[in-house]
Amino acid sequence: ADFVAKPLLGAQYTLAALLAVLGYHVMRRDRFAFGCIVLGSLPVLALMRGLFFYYGEVALLGGTCLMWLALSPERLVHLWRDQAWRWMTVGLLLFWWLSMLMTGSYATNLRGFEVILGSACIVLVAERRSYLATALVGMVMSAAALGFGLLPYGDGLGQGVVGETSIGNPILLGMPCALLVVLSLADSGRWMLVERRLVLRIVMCLTMAELLILSGSRGSWVAALSGLMALMVFSRQDRKTLLVALVCVAVVATLWLSTGRGQKIALQFEKTVDSDRTLANRTSGRSVQWSVIPQVFAESPIWGWGPGSGKDVAAIYTGRHLGWHALYLQMIGETGLIGTSLLFVFLGALVLRGVRHWKRSNEVAPLASILTYMVVGASVSGLDSISGVFIGLALLGGDVAPRLVLAQARIASRRAA
Repeated sequence: ADFVAKPLLGAQYTLAALLAVLGYHVMRRDRFAFGCIVLGSLPVLALMRGLFFYYGEVALLGGTCLMWLALSPERLVHLWRDQAWRWMTVGLLLFWWLSMLMTGSYATNLRGFEVILGSACIVLVAERRSYLATALVGMVMSAAALGFGLLPYGDGLGQGVVGETSIGNPILLGMPCALLVVLSLADSGRWMLVERRLVLRIVMCLTMAELLILSGSRGSWVAALSGLMALMVFSRQDRKTLLVALVCVAVVATLWLSTGRGQKIALQFEKTVDSDRTLANRTSGRSVQWSVIPQVFAESPIWGWGPGSGKDVAAIYTGRHLGWHALYLQMIGETGLIGTSLLFVFLGALVLRGVRHWKRSNEVAPLASILTYMVVGASVSGLDSISGVFIGLALLGGDVAPRLVLAQARIASRRAA
């Protein structure tokens, strides 16, 4: 009973157990197991940041990169040679440095480090496909534990009020679930090594899809639908499984909606489409920010208002001292045409890389990942560890992990034959 409804104590014990396991793998000099466990724990670490160890994701993802630096520095050198990752890293570091200079706070836009380190860890761990698959399955388990653990404490999964402590946010559960729904169906489940286990694939997809729906995160719903649309368009072999999964999800969702919790989620959806409510209310204020961004851009179109200025500028034009809700809004407002153009060049490069990879090896996951992330950027900041996972998977469509890509190409050619 001493451990019930005490989120801070739970976060401390969880972190202590995680550090003990990671310490064991440090002594064994097993960098792949270390990185696999860190990546698999990201959904829980994201929840814990609001309670304890705020920079836990940066610290542990950075620790993973340090393991590679000590044990296999040539892989980091190879990663640095990838132009997309290198220029993204340089751009985010410059963005953070300028933000710190302008605001006087090192914490401003520091989460860009999560994107740099998260994407790097995905690429490094993916050198051994089984470890990448284990990390993704670990994310499934973490997301499920997070969702079901908060089930009694809030209207939507991923957030709740435990005692007097409010924890979580629907997006913390919604984003990883959206990613994992797409990956469980992409390329016949190859990325999670469940290619020959159709029932297990459907179960994982069903679990993540239901948690996604019950999270109430509307941005995550749209992101997942965009990823599934990419599978429908580009992956013929996945269409039948996708349709079966959608039918199963619809049946279970219908049953959920008949419960009290399901009715609350249905109410959340009705708020979004209710024509009697203002657009600002239906979109949690996001539409207001989108409506004022042309004025913000017109005041400083070339270089924006400066990195780190987001909250202050948003307060001037919206009356609310909140950061920009979306990645694109932040780039337009803080970096103007220069930063926004560079962002779209980077995203376009990853899309082209994903298309080339799809044509070469018939794998659609890297392309689906970056297309989903581009939709994510329209509703949330897109600068966090899960966003780093999206980008890391997109990077695997290039030559940054040559052994992995060549193995994929051989598998695809054998199947075609």
